[in-house]
Amino acid sequence: MLVPATRDRMMQGFTEDSVDTNEQLEKEGITGADEGQPDWYTITAGRSVAWPFVIDKIEESPWWGHGREAMQSTGISEFLWDYLHEGFPHPHNAYLQWTLDNGYIALAVVMLFYLSAIKASLSIFRDKRSDYFTAVGGIAFSLIAAQLIASVGSQSFYPRESAVTMLCAMFLMLRLFTQRKKMNKQFPDTRTKQEVDERLWLN
Repeated sequence: MLVPATRDRMMQGFTEDSVDTNEQLEKEGITGADEGQPDWYTITAGRSVAWPFVIDKIEESPWWGHGREAMQSTGISEFLWDYLHEGFPHPHNAYLQWTLDNGYIALAVVMLFYLSAIKASLSIFRDKRSDYFTAVGGIAFSLIAAQLIASVGSQSFYPRESAVTMLCAMFLMLRLFTQRKKMNKQFPDTRTKQEVDERLWLN
């Protein structure tokens, strides 16, 4: 396999070194559920146990963070491997990852950016003067909202290949938002679809 992460994930449970982590952690008292109760470790794939350690580390430097790839540089990943016998190169939570690396101030900046994009996409989507507005605004809003929701259990706010479609839709929406603003300023009487089609790209 050319990609180590893919190789490790595909071979998990099929090598001589494989360990039944659930059974081992139950013996150690780390996980396991009472009869009739959910096993949150299994349900969350270890997140319910790993996240408290990440949150504790965030509290050591809450405003500025610990720097890029803090899971490795602060030793959390190594500790979780020894403790849970599972790899956590990142917290599997974009909000925790970003805050651990960069602090609350940087998280506020990123949230402001995404919320501004959400607001702009909704504004475009609700403008019924053109099908362009409805289509681009709706697609951008859906993908941005999906990114923010999925970030609770995975994803990342760093540029990744999984976010390319969302970023393309977002910046297409922002271009359309800017053009609409120019059109409304130059032609405030624009009302119909035909007028929008004729005037939207004139400046």
